[in-house]
Amino acid sequence: MKPMRTLPTALIVCLATVISLSGNPAGSAEEVLSKMDQAAPSFTGMSSELKELTYTKVIDDKTEESGTFQLRKARNGLQVLIDFQKPDPRMIGFQGKKAEIYYPKINTVQEYDLAKKPDLVEQFLLVGFGTSGKELASNYTVKAVGDETIAGEKSWHLELVPKAAARREKLQKLDLWMSQTGSYPLQQRFVEPSGNYTQFTYIGVKLNPALTDAAMQLKVPKNTKREKPLK
Repeated sequence: MKPMRTLPTALIVCLATVISLSGNPAGSAEEVLSKMDQAAPSFTGMSSELKELTYTKVIDDKTEESGTFQLRKARNGLQVLIDFQKPDPRMIGFQGKKAEIYYPKINTVQEYDLAKKPDLVEQFLLVGFGTSGKELASNYTVKAVGDETIAGEKSWHLELVPKAAARREKLQKLDLWMSQTGSYPLQQRFVEPSGNYTQFTYIGVKLNPALTDAAMQLKVPKNTKREKPLK
């Protein structure tokens, strides 16, 4: 009878480690959602540098913009102020159910009423900012992709697919890279059915800064022209 061959000790240890972790892998969807549930109540806002990347599939073209980002959790909802500085300056503000875009080159503010789409901003563009895991799971099918480093910070990469068929007609999926604190996103990528996508990367995040109502207002000259394109 031939003697039984034994596996090298190092390989046995490696296999044992893999088996022990396979039931509850680091960065699993359940772990990330649980971490988000824990972090959500203490989230009041954030500020950061911002990079936006827009990809158009049909012409295989990418364009980049950069600026700053501020978000504050107020009594009447989330307040957001985005100041794009390069290449084309413009400012975007969200206040409750109202959105404004200021174009300094033409000294014009465009106003948009979001009252008829109350969940558009919070469930799409602002997903991950103090969002609870339960809220995320109720609106999306959540899949854990893995651990990645974004802007020098460790993150959990989640793939989110809208559960509502009507939303999937506009958004095929949302890739979300959450800080491993569970409090805020380091990156979001909104992928359309066409293959086009828009990606936001948040750099140098400051969590819960002392932001005021005044700091979140869109500041424009008094003679600025105002338009309501959708009316």
